[in-house]
Amino acid sequence: MCRVVYCEKDRICGRVVKTDYISLLGDVDPDRGALRDGREVKDKILVYVQATGSTVGSYILYALSKRNRKPLAILCVEIDNLTLVGCVLGEIPLVKISREEYELIRDGEEICVEFDNVNREECRIVKDERELHT
Repeated sequence: MCRVVYCEKDRICGRVVKTDYISLLGDVDPDRGALRDGREVKDKILVYVQATGSTVGSYILYALSKRNRKPLAILCVEIDNLTLVGCVLGEIPLVKISREEYELIRDGEEICVEFDNVNREECRIVKDERELHT
């Protein structure tokens, strides 16, 4: 089960942009709201194993937010301080997922992350088309 690190919503749904490791400074263009390979992160759910790089990475996430190009949420296996601080500054929901959950998520698919109303730290990832629209 995924764990909520930072979020103020009950449910987030969107298309996945998945990568393995990401350098927030080198792989993300905050002006375009896109990865170096051209895939847009704006209004998408960004999924990766771990971010690498310097402290400037936090400001890249903040810049995405200020330029209205931020992802709907970030899901990652290993949460580093740069990602955490950038998500808080940019008001981007952040969710820790297991390696198994990461492996099940496919680039380009639609998913929802639903947060437990009782235990706000717990969530689940919904991929079943029937459940996505309920």
